[in-house]
Amino acid sequence: MIIGLFTQLKGSGGIQRVGRHLSEAISEMSSDQHVPYAILSLADERGWHELTANGQHVIFRGFGHDYISFLAATTARMRDASVALVGHVQLLPVAITARMKRSHPKLAVVAHGVEVWSRSALVARNSLPLADRIIAVSEFTSNRITRLHRVARSRIKVVHPGLDPSLAGSGEISWGLASSGKVLLTVARLSRRDRYKGVEHVIKALPEVVRLVPGTRYVIAGGGSDSARIRTLADDIGVGPLVEIRQRLTDSALSETYRESEVFVMPSLKEGFGLVFLEAMAHGKPVIAGNHGGTPELVVDGETGFLVTYGDTLELSQRVIQLLEDQNLRAKMGGLGRERAIHDFSLMRFKQGIIASMHDLLGS
Repeated sequence: MIIGLFTQLKGSGGIQRVGRHLSEAISEMSSDQHVPYAILSLADERGWHELTANGQHVIFRGFGHDYISFLAATTARMRDASVALVGHVQLLPVAITARMKRSHPKLAVVAHGVEVWSRSALVARNSLPLADRIIAVSEFTSNRITRLHRVARSRIKVVHPGLDPSLAGSGEISWGLASSGKVLLTVARLSRRDRYKGVEHVIKALPEVVRLVPGTRYVIAGGGSDSARIRTLADDIGVGPLVEIRQRLTDSALSETYRESEVFVMPSLKEGFGLVFLEAMAHGKPVIAGNHGGTPELVVDGETGFLVTYGDTLELSQRVIQLLEDQNLRAKMGGLGRERAIHDFSLMRFKQGIIASMHDLLGS
């Protein structure tokens, strides 16, 4: 049996989307090897659920945040398991505890980014050395794990996330679809713990951008508990009417939002990878991203967009203005970005990497 343990599979967010892709890989591996699988999700609504995407049908069980029931179900499944794929390091202690009570299946865990980037991340520090295989979403994350958590590089496999076909764009790069002005876009959750995304720096850069490129608007696709603070900041510096927050977008609505923008901008400090950059590139949009974390493995500075220093609003405004004033540059970078997204970061490549890593683990 193959076990998959996830924090949440339904809903928006990069972790959830990667989790769904991992679930598809488990289902494919199960079908190919003619072995059963069990996928358990801690935070999804209690009961059985079905996901059908990208030609793959996945059945999983949700536990409605009931940790005790989740642990009990994991322990029961471990009896017949040959391998367990843990979708987030926060669930690795569950898998380790369950394995101690049963047989000893191999454990693989996915490391996304910030949750493993610090010595003070106690769950990562105490549990990562006990995993048989760590799948990191970037070389940057792999290097941090090796340096901080006493894990040999040979036990880590880097598999970059893949582009979801539902957000792959149409292949036709469009500009100026908005009703008026040029549109900057960020896709990010607005919460206190996500302030490192750099949304407030984009807002602080807007007055200079609007001065030189009148009519520019800023759309934030996300929303969250920090929305009021962001609106207040925009109002205080005089750009409130130019900032729009769109919440709870479906994939089709999100795709349309990408299409109507000119430039995608998220000068984040600590992205493990940055699926939203990949999605924007697939829609043919040049990207302005933070020159930090795993993002430089995806965004090629000067080719598919620009990498900027977190917190440097002058550099940020200059790059935004440069792109907004030069449609040929936007088209060139957007085209190169789409080609890179489609060819180098396909969902098929991601799932093949996951399955190959699992096969390698079982054969070791």
